[in-house]
Amino acid sequence: MPESATNYPSPAVSESSIPGVRPKVLVSGSSGMIGTALVRSWNQDQIQIVRLVRHPEDASAENAPGDAVLWEPGANPAIPNPEQLSGVVAAVHLSGANVAAGRWTEKHKLEIVSSRVRSTTALAEALSRLNPLPRVLVCASATGIYGDRGDEVLTEESRPGDGFLAGTCVAWESATRAAEDAGIRVVHLRFGVVLSPRAVRWRSCCRFFVSGSVETSATAARGCRGSPCATPLEF
Repeated sequence: MPESATNYPSPAVSESSIPGVRPKVLVSGSSGMIGTALVRSWNQDQIQIVRLVRHPEDASAENAPGDAVLWEPGANPAIPNPEQLSGVVAAVHLSGANVAAGRWTEKHKLEIVSSRVRSTTALAEALSRLNPLPRVLVCASATGIYGDRGDEVLTEESRPGDGFLAGTCVAWESATRAAEDAGIRVVHLRFGVVLSPRAVRWRSCCRFFVSGSVETSATAARGCRGSPCATPLEF
């Protein structure tokens, strides 16, 4: 469930909490739509950025801001050199297979679930072993956790729904347990649809609605349910 008013143990003071020292933030999924916008903004704000990347070419990419740390969520250990994370005060976890990147075959659904749960578990466990601890882990989630509830008004206190996405989100949020148990504050961001010209869904919608078929567009509009939306600028 989302963060509540629980009193978390105070983590040890890190050097980045000292006045005049730039805060150090860890991010996974930095090459994605939201991650790219965040990293760009942090770089402008003079925040120290540490990017978790899976491929050596990403670690050495030109013009990529901040430092890069190689990781492989399916390996043990997932992060071969965890000392590179020393001094991190916050972690933002955005990794996960793109839900809209293809048909939901059994293989794709397995990738959607495992890419989220496995990477979240690995990161939460790695963060729990740091000294000092990060102050917060901000982990992506989705409004899909509520399932299809028709016109029901939903809040963060609403119970999870049924179906594939709901089950995926429940497992995804539960995977932060190691960080919570260590005393790290955990926040689950339940995203709706993120709209951007870079997004697969944006391009699909644009092709549909500008196709010139007024009748088809009107039919689609009548069948639409409410859906929360955001843009990368909001992050």
